[in-house]
Amino acid sequence: MRQSLDYSFEDQIKCADPFKTLRQKLHESGVYVLCIGNLGSHHSNVDPSEFRGMSIANPLVPMIIINPNDVDAAQLFTLVHEMTHIWLGESGISNIGLGDDLRAPTVSHKELESYCNAVAAEFLVPQAKVKELYRGSHIENLSLEEQVEKLSQHFKVSRPVIARKLLDMNQMTEREYWDLYGVYRKQWQDQRALQRQKEGGAPPRYKVLMPYCFGNKLVHRLLAAAQDGLLSSQEVSRLINVPVSHFKELEP
Repeated sequence: MRQSLDYSFEDQIKCADPFKTLRQKLHESGVYVLCIGNLGSHHSNVDPSEFRGMSIANPLVPMIIINPNDVDAAQLFTLVHEMTHIWLGESGISNIGLGDDLRAPTVSHKELESYCNAVAAEFLVPQAKVKELYRGSHIENLSLEEQVEKLSQHFKVSRPVIARKLLDMNQMTEREYWDLYGVYRKQWQDQRALQRQKEGGAPPRYKVLMPYCFGNKLVHRLLAAAQDGLLSSQEVSRLINVPVSHFKELEP
């Protein structure tokens, strides 16, 4: 996947926003990445516990949908998980917490989801790189929570992802992992509660909101389709939830 996207691990570490960079790389490769987590307005926001991400492995229009209501670092993991589905040619949906036990309806589905999780974890946090950090520093002298925090900052992924990686590497016990995960989950719930209290005010401009939700590539394709008569302006308006009178704001 890295070779196809021309996105090395070193690129990942250096970039300021790994999610934004990887999303752009996917757009360039022909995969559409949408960030949508409601049914048309913030009043219908879908909780990440119900839906974190989805992949549609269509050979002509491969698409990934990410729930932006999730924490930022978790969105990155979900993006790589769904990206793995696309590379395998298998559509899927992710609605489990990072590190949660997977209760899938069928064994084959469970195996597929576990595989995509393993690929995402290795993509973002290569085991060899973790071992290098341990060999080249005194990180093992820190508490487990401090180790996870340090590695999370280095790899730019969520702490639950790092904790799971250390568990898989036998750097912590199951009990230690679940104790830490309980702490992270509580912090996330408190963060979400605080965010809900702050919600409100003027909505973002269409020029900012729509490219974020649908991606510049899809927005510009739809606008071009309307200009060429392949779709009506009203159809495009319904698809991106933007009045026709505001289309000018979205033009590149």
